Amino acid sequence: MLPDDIADSIPCGDDVDTFVVAAVARLTEAGLTEIAFVQVVGDHQSAAFS
Repeated sequence: MLPDDIADSIPCGDDVDTFVVAAVARLTEAGLTEIAFVQVVGDHQSAAFS
């Protein structure tokens, strides 16, 4: 899997309804009961993908 493929599968953006609420709804509909939110930004982002 390439980094662009991963980025396309991660809900992100500044529109909470589109990116977060819709993504969580899909996960809960699939039966998940625990969901973690993680934010990686700035200087720490490159370390997360290395």
